[in-house]
Amino acid sequence: MNPSILYWTSVAYNYYSPPLQQHPAHHNAAPNENNNKIFIHECFEISRCIISSISEKTYQIQLLTRCAAVALRSDYTLSKAEILVKSAISLIPCVSQKYQRNLFQLVANLLGVIRHIPVARAGRPFYLYEGLLNALSRCEWVKGEAIFLQISIAFLGYIGILAQAPPNTDICENKYTELRNIANVIFSISVSELTHLGKVDIAKQSELALELIDQLMIITDFRCGKSPCWAQSFILNLFSLCKRNATHCSKHYTIWLENSLDEFSRMTA
Repeated sequence: MNPSILYWTSVAYNYYSPPLQQHPAHHNAAPNENNNKIFIHECFEISRCIISSISEKTYQIQLLTRCAAVALRSDYTLSKAEILVKSAISLIPCVSQKYQRNLFQLVANLLGVIRHIPVARAGRPFYLYEGLLNALSRCEWVKGEAIFLQISIAFLGYIGILAQAPPNTDICENKYTELRNIANVIFSISVSELTHLGKVDIAKQSELALELIDQLMIITDFRCGKSPCWAQSFILNLFSLCKRNATHCSKHYTIWLENSLDEFSRMTA
């Protein structure tokens, strides 16, 4: 880890004042508030400059995401978080195939940060999710690889949970529509990748089919016919696929399959 980057981001973290939602009285009592704003701004500008000089794109994405997470901790730097995340997303297509094992964690970290960024872009409140999905699709080597399916399944689960936010949140109906559209794209990618994987690795296809089932069961409401008409039949078809392929898989897989079937039966009873 580059010590200069760690230094500047840690300094920005420790010196922000006041933190989010701090008591107004304390806020007014800060005599050097403007100086702190300037100082924090310079910290992040220096961090961005240093990060951009690093040749390894995977490392850049990791550090940009960490800086964005730090930026979320202060009112002064919220706008920086969105800029840093966009920079990180733009580098996703540049990730080398030799780092494919790191790609899942890079995307997971970005999703975790994006969730907390208050985006005010009119009409497209979830454009960062769309941008991340498009960036993954532009990564030339990733299509047809198991890692792409793993990321798509995790992405689908994340969007599904986001769409289930309580009614008192700021996600209105048109935003739900946008989330559903993103989910439909991810779902289509998942099905396509799952079909392709069955041609090259049946055991891996079976394992990821069960992961997809588990995600769908988490994000789908089966009570009183609330689930989409296709959801139950699709999950049943996936279960049939998993049963057919069970002979190619481990004992652990068989236990996992039985537990998922029991849970599905309980949810749809």
